[in-house]
Amino acid sequence: MNAMVFKGNRMFRRIQAGLVAGLVITPCLLAAPALAQNVYRWTDDDGKVHYTPSLPADRADKPYDVLSADGVVIERVTEPERTEPPPVDPKNKEPIPLYTEQERKQISERLLLLRYRNEGQIEEAMELELGQLKYDFHLLDSEYASMTKTLQQQVHAAANRQRAGLEIDASQLEQIDALRGRMAENRGRVAELEQRQDAIRDQFSRELERFREISERNRPQPTG
Repeated sequence: MNAMVFKGNRMFRRIQAGLVAGLVITPCLLAAPALAQNVYRWTDDDGKVHYTPSLPADRADKPYDVLSADGVVIERVTEPERTEPPPVDPKNKEPIPLYTEQERKQISERLLLLRYRNEGQIEEAMELELGQLKYDFHLLDSEYASMTKTLQQQVHAAANRQRAGLEIDASQLEQIDALRGRMAENRGRVAELEQRQDAIRDQFSRELERFREISERNRPQPTG
């Protein structure tokens, strides 16, 4: 009795092991077809044949073969379709403006009349912007005067050493050169402020002229 039970258990374990092995092998067999990929065969400009899993973008308009995983040619493309870029109309290169030149002029005139009610407000606005520049001029001139005084002192000290027959220290000469460079930069910023000052005067001069022109045009005509 015990011998029969033992044999039965052993047979059951063999069947169970076979089923497990089958379950392990089956997914592998099922996955095998999914792993199969087509291969592209193409020839480069030097005549060398290549086999790649995908076709390079620069070879899409040249002949190529599509091979199965077994190496069988399943498609031969001798004349690929060429996609030409759409023709460009030179007239449409520039974007279409939202407003015509006349409409832009009218909008600009309306904005000018909304910004200023009279000529005095234009002159006040100009003086306000010029006043802000005057403060910058003052700072730069004060800095320049201070650097000029320091430079004179350093040059005077170097001259005294030279008159005494002593060699001028190299670091002192470097300080003098650096100071002169800063002074040159200072004058460059002053020149930029002067250009900006002239631009402000020109801008408000044009706006004042336009304001007078618009006001004269919109002035009601005296009736008979």
